[in-house]
Amino acid sequence: MAGAFFSSAAANALGTLMVDYLVKPIDRRIRYLCSLHKIVHELHQQKRNLNRELTRVKRQVEEAELQIQTQVIEDYVIQWLTDAKDALNDVQNLETRIEEYKRCFGWCPNWIRRYRLSKESEKKTECMSKLVKDSHFEPPIGRPAELPGLEFFPSEGMVTSKTSTAALNKIMEALKDDKINMIGVWGMGGVGKTTLVKQVGNIVKELRRFNKVIEVAVSQTLILENIQNKIADFLDLEFRKKTREGKAEELWLRLGREETVLIILDDMWNKVKLKEIGLPLNENGKGCKIILTTRLKTVCESMECQLTVPIDVMDDDEAWTLFRMKAKLDERLSRAIMEEAEKVAKECKGLPVAIVTLAAALKGTTSHRDWKIARKKLESSRLIEIGNIEEEEENAYRCVKMSFDYLKKDTTKRCFLFCALYPEDHSIDVEELVRYAWGLELYGQSNESVEDVRIQVLQAVKYLKESCLLLEDGDVAGHVKLHDIVRDVALWIASKEESGFTIQSRLTGSFETCKAISLLSDEEKKFPERLAHSKLEMLLLNNCDAQGTYFQRMRELKVLSLTIAKYSSMNISLYALTLLGKLRSLSLKNLEYFSFLGNIRTLEILTLRGSSLEGLAEELVRLENLKILDVTGCTFSSRWLPNVIGRMLKLEELYLKGTDIQRDFDDTLREINSLSRLTALSLEVSSFRFKKGSEFPKLERYDISIGGGRRKGSYCFINLTEKSWEIQQVIPLNVVSLLLLPASLESLELSENADEFMECLTDKGLKLSNLKLLRVSNLSRISELPMQHVRVEGLVDLRMRNCPNLKLLFPLSLVPSLVSLETLEVFGCHGLKQIVTESRGDGKKEEISSAINSRKSLCFPKLKKIDIGSCDGLEFIFPTLMAQQGFQGLSLSLWDCPQLKQVIKVDNEQLHFLGSLSSFSLGDCPLFSARLEAMEARLTGVRLSTFKRSFNRSKQLQLTEAIEDHNVVPEGNEDGLNGLTWLEVERCKYVECLVDTTTGNSPTSAFTHLEILRIKGSDGLETLCKGQPPQGLLKNLKELTVEECDKLLVVFQLDDPPYNGEQNKEKPLSNLQSLNLSSLQELRWILKGSAAHSFGLQSLKVVNIEDCGKLEYLFSPSLTQSLVMLEKLKIERCDELKVLLPEPENDGEIESNNSSLPLCLPKLKILDIRWCGKLEYAVTVTLAQGLPALASLSIFDCEELKQVFGMGNGQDGAEHDGEIESNSSSLPLNLPKLKNLEIYCCSKLEYVVPITSAHGLPALESLTVSRCSELKQVFGMEKEGEGVEHHGIVCLVSLQDVRLEQLTNLTGFVPENYIVKAPALKSIRARDCPKVINFSIQQASKQLKLETNGLSIFKKLSYNTDSLHLHRVDQGHKIPVLDADLRHLDRITSLDIVFCHGGECLVDTSEARKGEPPKPFLQNLKTLRMKYCNNMLEVLRIDKGLYNRVENQPPRPPPLLTNLEYLQLEHLYKLRRIVKGPANLQSLKVLSITNCEELRWLFSVSVVQTLGSLEQFKIDGCNELKSVFMELESDDNGTESDTLCLPNLKTIEIEDCRNLVYVFPLALAPVFPRLQKLQLVNLRSLRSVVAGNNCLEAPALEILDVLRCSALTGISLLNADNKYAPLKKLTYISVGGIKSKNMENSRLCQRSPNFEYITIGNFEQQLHLQGGYFISNLEKIHLGNLIWLRDIWKGPVHVATNLTRVVIFKCNRLTYIFPMMLIPHLPQLSSLEISSCKNLKQIIANDDILASSSAQGPQLEKKMIFPQLKRMEITKSPRLESLTPIGFHLVFPCLEELTLKKNYKMMTNFTVDYLMLIVHAKTNLASQVDHASPSQEDILWERSKPISLPQYVEEAEEISPLK
Repeated sequence: MAGAFFSSAAANALGTLMVDYLVKPIDRRIRYLCSLHKIVHELHQQKRNLNRELTRVKRQVEEAELQIQTQVIEDYVIQWLTDAKDALNDVQNLETRIEEYKRCFGWCPNWIRRYRLSKESEKKTECMSKLVKDSHFEPPIGRPAELPGLEFFPSEGMVTSKTSTAALNKIMEALKDDKINMIGVWGMGGVGKTTLVKQVGNIVKELRRFNKVIEVAVSQTLILENIQNKIADFLDLEFRKKTREGKAEELWLRLGREETVLIILDDMWNKVKLKEIGLPLNENGKGCKIILTTRLKTVCESMECQLTVPIDVMDDDEAWTLFRMKAKLDERLSRAIMEEAEKVAKECKGLPVAIVTLAAALKGTTSHRDWKIARKKLESSRLIEIGNIEEEEENAYRCVKMSFDYLKKDTTKRCFLFCALYPEDHSIDVEELVRYAWGLELYGQSNESVEDVRIQVLQAVKYLKESCLLLEDGDVAGHVKLHDIVRDVALWIASKEESGFTIQSRLTGSFETCKAISLLSDEEKKFPERLAHSKLEMLLLNNCDAQGTYFQRMRELKVLSLTIAKYSSMNISLYALTLLGKLRSLSLKNLEYFSFLGNIRTLEILTLRGSSLEGLAEELVRLENLKILDVTGCTFSSRWLPNVIGRMLKLEELYLKGTDIQRDFDDTLREINSLSRLTALSLEVSSFRFKKGSEFPKLERYDISIGGGRRKGSYCFINLTEKSWEIQQVIPLNVVSLLLLPASLESLELSENADEFMECLTDKGLKLSNLKLLRVSNLSRISELPMQHVRVEGLVDLRMRNCPNLKLLFPLSLVPSLVSLETLEVFGCHGLKQIVTESRGDGKKEEISSAINSRKSLCFPKLKKIDIGSCDGLEFIFPTLMAQQGFQGLSLSLWDCPQLKQVIKVDNEQLHFLGSLSSFSLGDCPLFSARLEAMEARLTGVRLSTFKRSFNRSKQLQLTEAIEDHNVVPEGNEDGLNGLTWLEVERCKYVECLVDTTTGNSPTSAFTHLEILRIKGSDGLETLCKGQPPQGLLKNLKELTVEECDKLLVVFQLDDPPYNGEQNKEKPLSNLQSLNLSSLQELRWILKGSAAHSFGLQSLKVVNIEDCGKLEYLFSPSLTQSLVMLEKLKIERCDELKVLLPEPENDGEIESNNSSLPLCLPKLKILDIRWCGKLEYAVTVTLAQGLPALASLSIFDCEELKQVFGMGNGQDGAEHDGEIESNSSSLPLNLPKLKNLEIYCCSKLEYVVPITSAHGLPALESLTVSRCSELKQVFGMEKEGEGVEHHGIVCLVSLQDVRLEQLTNLTGFVPENYIVKAPALKSIRARDCPKVINFSIQQASKQLKLETNGLSIFKKLSYNTDSLHLHRVDQGHKIPVLDADLRHLDRITSLDIVFCHGGECLVDTSEARKGEPPKPFLQNLKTLRMKYCNNMLEVLRIDKGLYNRVENQPPRPPPLLTNLEYLQLEHLYKLRRIVKGPANLQSLKVLSITNCEELRWLFSVSVVQTLGSLEQFKIDGCNELKSVFMELESDDNGTESDTLCLPNLKTIEIEDCRNLVYVFPLALAPVFPRLQKLQLVNLRSLRSVVAGNNCLEAPALEILDVLRCSALTGISLLNADNKYAPLKKLTYISVGGIKSKNMENSRLCQRSPNFEYITIGNFEQQLHLQGGYFISNLEKIHLGNLIWLRDIWKGPVHVATNLTRVVIFKCNRLTYIFPMMLIPHLPQLSSLEISSCKNLKQIIANDDILASSSAQGPQLEKKMIFPQLKRMEITKSPRLESLTPIGFHLVFPCLEELTLKKNYKMMTNFTVDYLMLIVHAKTNLASQVDHASPSQEDILWERSKPISLPQYVEEAEEISPLK
């Protein structure tokens, strides 16, 4: 049977093999010959599929880039796109060849060619099929890129001083110290603090010591939000919160998660609280280190800097050297000049900023006389007027002043003073200076164009930078900055009248002579009226409220810039600007309305930012002198642009970037071409649609973007400027010819259409003489770059990608001219064989060779980077003639070049030497051989031994997939690589060790300076060193990481003592700080050998060991003794680990004498052990004595763990009465700082800590034990002797949190007869511990939270607590939650019960013993909260028998809850009664009931009688509630009650109780002397507050809200004494209903006709006034849907009110809102909203007095002023005729918004004063005549758009104010 089976199996296998290896190949070959058409059809189908997927993926990429700012698409997506494009290009070529084959061999096939085409087509089809399959990427396909940090560079040409060098060294050392987080750099202004800290930033960035380096300028005007925003920009953090505190919280959380960040706070003047900014200092490798610079030492002290570094001035020699260098002094000058110059330099007093500025000013001075004059001038100058200058800083100010004096041109001086107009540390846009210069006619009126002025301003700025008075802003192109000292001097100079241009940037001092005022700080401010005067020529305002009248006096103003914050309520009337007859330059930012702009006929420059351009068209066409129009980033919807641009005939510059002109592009382009003077253009379109014949104007400057623009969050495919072209999208050929390459082009980037552009360049014969950057991709046809059309001397950056047919990059003849080339990148150019190709002619070759050799400088003298990859045919980079070139400092990267042999071709096949490289990277170049030396080296897929002489200078080395190398030393390098500081070895499967000393040629030393070593995925690694370690091996190593090395048995083995005497200082690993071992399946020892005890790990701080399945222990006792710095030890998934640190007798190694000493890890803070299945104990008791710093101990899933602390023989504790003391023979457990102890899933553990050692945990705060099935006690006995009584007290003084879960055998917290005292205990969670009988904790914190299955085990514990929180306590369905003896709960003052789904009630006293007097219980309870107790029926069940009956006295309720002050019940869905039986709630102040849906009433009348202290109650969502309190019938004892009263009630809030009929019973007195708030919402059945009585007296009422109470018959509030009432808010919104009876009103009038009252209900009158005292404090009144209301106010008013807002809607019987007599008493009214009042005729009605006076003949016009009214909205009132009766003039000086809609009979006329923005309203006889058939149009007026109303014209008639 078995034989037949195997025969059959063998036959099947043989048959399968024959089919696979014989039949299938033959079938494929036949198919290639016979099925070409079918194969080609499949090819076409897959091509279509791939094209479809390519389009889809491109769209996804575009969307991702638009949605996520600073977007980086994942590498695999980019690679897929590249592969897909390459595949489609290959298929295109293949299809061409197939078509040629069909044409040539249609009837006579060429079988060989047919076979090849079929085979290639099938391969391409399979390739495309795979690409289609791989195209469905998991979202997201991109991520926000990490923004590049600041590039810090020290000032070029600066001479470092001794003090700055010493300071630099101090700072760098401090940054290495983990204990120093705050460093202060202190020195006088201009001494070089900023330069120094920037240099520090540059160094640490290069060394990668910090994850990020952030620099923030703080400056004198400290604005924390600016600091927060700048830091957030560096972190790519978008704030979700807007407040400063919210931003600080977000920053704190983000920085707390970051690896260490260095933050430089430059130029601090005052103490800053870092927490207010959100800067957490470094802790455990997270957070920030901070360097601050300041002029004041006290700032360093107040900021508690741990290191203060003073910066002193330069000494004389250093200062003279710097001065001589900056002034360009050389030895050819006479001795007398040099002596005089040295005297001038000494006047600078060694201050760098003074030296640099003064030397720059005197640069070029060659006569002795001029130097002497300069010295005398400097000596005699004084700047005492500046003030606030320290004596030592005066020299810097004097030097800057003199540098200013030496400026030759007044125009340059004026440009310099312009810069002082900006705030401190502001980035100054040079283009703004150009526009200021034009506006002020700085260069006279002879300039015909703005471009002429721009050239002169740029020259002035360049000169100022060369003079060191201006600094280049490295962050923003085209921007400059001022040093704060230089700015101070500039402001001082400009403050003097003799400067000719006095300016002021602060609101201090005199302004009469000022010609320029700048208020550009961000805070809101009001423009002082005293600043408005006639001499002012330039005014720059930011976030400044300026009245229009101020501009009337600025007759000389020429330049004006107005900026308001976005969404600000500020408004500035542009009408006032029409009075500025000399205004030439105007900048408006974030304004929305531009009426009257066209009246400023003198305007020549108009800049608008962040605005909507609606209504601008008509204004622009009137600006006939406009030369610059800049609407960058503005929006508009109407088609105004084409209609406007062509009419601005004098326009020279047009900026449209960020505005959408796509739909009108052709028309806009045509209009642009009609502008004959246009020289500069900026625009952006989302796609190109150039019609045939389209042209661009001849421009000198342009910035054109196609495809989305460069705005934040978007990406543009085509960006064109006069100096830079970037094209990354296929565009039609007519566009190529349309956009001719300018000769001034400096940067050209082509990703598409590259062939067309290159051909265009050749055809047109253009010469790109200024080109510096050339990047070309996807050049498919051209084989040689047309370099003859490029002036190569200026070329800096050249990059070629995916140019498969490129054969030639540089001819050798061109090489001598490439003197500026810095970067050369070539990728995917498969046809290249050499980068530089030799000429073919021998004679010519000799001439070129002679030319190269005759040059004094090297070829490529500035070349810094060469990056070449995927060039399949490349053999050499440079020819033999360049063999002498050194390429010093070059970064060389070579990847995936299978034919590459050498960098420079050497005929004799010798290895060419390239030394002094900065770095080189080499990968997948199997034929490459050369000797390279660099500071950084990266090798991938090459044999290391080939480059063994290439690493002598290297500091960093990365080896990936090294081939056939068994070790790094000596095979890779025979000298030991002693210079390396960083080594990474990854996926080098043949490497067996780093160092092998058994080969005989090993070096005497190796890796002596290595600090970081990382090895990953090297399957062949067996150990770090084979044989005797060489001298100094790894002696400086700080980090060792080894991962996924499956053969590694021992990390380091040492069999013989390596060193003696002094050499012990060079032990291997003696400086190791971090050890990380992961996924080492065969690892058995970390350190092993007979001499292992000679090792020392005294610097080790962190140990992480994970997934080392065969490791049995970590370190021997001798090594453990050396771990004096160890802070963290984490072990995971070590299956064979039985002990962490064995004792000497368990160690197989030979131990030194000191190994018998007690083990000690004095700094270990964290011990974390997880998934170690054979571990029997965590640490021995012996070791536990040596863990004084241990703060956290965690053990997870250790199945064999029997003891946490292993106990030896004879270590049982002896017990005594009282406190436990350990036997003197045993070792007591002592962990004085252990705070956190966690044990999970240790199934064999019977107890956690021996009971005898509990006192050794004085700091224990948190204890968690979960899923330990055999655990009996947390603190247990190891052995319990028979007949021996054990008892005692355990004190855990710091314990706060205990969590015990799923402990099925737990019987108690401690053994029987022991008690626990934990005075700090706050929380206990004990769930699923069914065998616990007594928890034995008798003392805890005053506030305790319990989560348990039953309360009985915590009976005694709950007796001693004041605040008890019960969470998810399950007592069973019929058992009360509190089933303990209530007499012992008398200490509890606060009780919270949440999610307790068991008991039907909280307390049940019905089982009390009969015949005994009632006991006081829960008598001290003040707060009771119950939430989500689903089965709760009653809160309290109180037996009637507990009544205290005294003879001849009425029965009294028992003393239950007599001190209860706060009662909150939420989501008790089955609750029917709160109290069953008698109760005394005499102290209850707050009652809150929410969502108790079955509750019908709260308390019986007998309980209500005790509620005299009740202050507020809130009821919400109790749908079955009919009355808050039971109607008075008879109480449970059959006794009648007296009238009830709630004298202290302050707040009533009832909402969403649909069945509530009334709130209080009839017996309740309707007097609430202290009631402040009454709110009734959505009570559809409510009839009255008090049953049968609608009158309430509430003299303290402040808020009355009644909403949607449809059945309410009425509420009347009385003010019987007519006193000033506190009522502030009145809201009554009805849902309609029948008219309320006036019976109540009549009854009130009968009581006293002179008192005031308010009626709530469908009455005809609302407010009945006798002087208006009731409404004197009323701030808001809101009335809605009162269909019977006729009068809101009735009666006289004699007092002013605080009314600010009035809202009335759907009151259809109202005919007016205000009586006339009320208007003078509304000084605070700010908002009036009237809607849908069908019969409303007037807003203000005439009263009887005015009516009678008006009947006595002609009267003066009456003026009414509403001084604070800002918003007035009157809509849908079809009968409304006017605001006032005829003859009244209303004035609204503050009105911001006016809305009148669907008021068809309105006759009131509205006008506005355009200058003051004051609205006027009049109703006169003329209006009445004009509106006989009125059809008033809607009015939608905003203060920002004043002309939607007519201009107000002052009439000559007399006006009488209303009194």
